[in-house]
Amino acid sequence: MKENLYTDKKMNILINKIGLSNENAQFCYDKSKKYSVWLGNQVLKYPNIIKDDKINNDIELVLDWKKEIQDINLKEFDFFSALKQAKEFQKSLFIPNSNGLKNTNVILDCGEYKWVQLLTKKDCKEEGSFMGHCIGGSSHSTRISNGNSVAFSLRDKFNKPHITIEARIDKDNNIGNIFEFKGTANGVPNVTYTKYFVQLLKKYNFKGVTDTQFFNSIQNSFSLVEEIDEINNGFLPFEFKLKFGLTPFREGDIYLQELEINSDNEIVIDKNVSFYSNLTLCLEKKVVLEGDILIGGNLIVKSKKVIVGENIQVGGNIYISSKKIENKQNLLSFGVKEFFKYEKNNL
Repeated sequence: MKENLYTDKKMNILINKIGLSNENAQFCYDKSKKYSVWLGNQVLKYPNIIKDDKINNDIELVLDWKKEIQDINLKEFDFFSALKQAKEFQKSLFIPNSNGLKNTNVILDCGEYKWVQLLTKKDCKEEGSFMGHCIGGSSHSTRISNGNSVAFSLRDKFNKPHITIEARIDKDNNIGNIFEFKGTANGVPNVTYTKYFVQLLKKYNFKGVTDTQFFNSIQNSFSLVEEIDEINNGFLPFEFKLKFGLTPFREGDIYLQELEINSDNEIVIDKNVSFYSNLTLCLEKKVVLEGDILIGGNLIVKSKKVIVGENIQVGGNIYISSKKIENKQNLLSFGVKEFFKYEKNNL
């Protein structure tokens, strides 16, 4: 039988020499092109490592271990002996401390901080006791230990937790929405810790988040919101992104809620967009109001440059602080119109 030749050398080895199926070969290749041949031999020896989701995550743990310890020759290990060494290495990353927790099941090393997965009822009870929230309760711990949800803890070098996350597992066994995102005592996590969530999102690509404590944590960090949106533009709700100007103001849309947008980017509001209440725009760059825009309440703008299109109707007052306003005669108001010299603290 004639072999199917692949332009990539590694794929040729995986399929034509090792004898993997196209699907399994692609799995190994996608996990790590560099170490795909070693992984392909492990899949041939232990076929179930692809089918078992927990072991699937362990594959990444082994590959991370190899990246950290450069002088390891993976050819000297089979999968399970390499996994044992990888877990020992991850444990060694934590500095022994009497206040640290026992669970060292690291699934993502972020340098100074690490994400640990909570797998057992004991893990959950330990986490809940330290953090002062209900992850250790019967409903949470049973759901997590049974695999109906998945939970993670952000730990420092002393293995102390700072954030606890729980996400649903859907009917297709995929990770879905995060419904618990808690700091100590169910409080708002410090954004200093929340920024490490970006790397966890890259790894697991959660569907979304419903816990308001997550939004409270990142509400003043435009750069973090923007980074999260770039990784998965469906993760953050439309209304939340709107407050940062990360979604387009489409022609014909009517925005009923009062909006205050603080952004490092410029904002362009298309023609024929209506706002029911007040609109406040605070930007470092520029604001463009393209035309035929209706604002039911006040229009408040602080920006270095404001470009005004035709027929901008404002039901309330207009207050604008800017270095340059183009076509301000097009601003029609039923209230007062006041223009200020641009200063950082104006408005």
